[in-house]
Amino acid sequence: GWLSAALPDIEPGAVVIGVYRPGAGLCLVLNGEPQASSHDAVLAKSLFSVWLSAQTRAPHVRAALLERNPSN
Repeated sequence: GWLSAALPDIEPGAVVIGVYRPGAGLCLVLNGEPQASSHDAVLAKSLFSVWLSAQTRAPHVRAALLERNPSN
């Protein structure tokens, strides 16, 4: 699908950042380099829901992503 084409080979230690801006769309960045973008709001919601939805199957990952660290 779209995601595997956008980010085909993610090595251990890689940094993947997803940014969604209403009206501008979704952008995926791998190690500081833009990889793919989409204006599909449903795709963006689905992608981010994997980790950020309250109904996620990985609540520990969600908690870590939402954790606030004052040193950062």
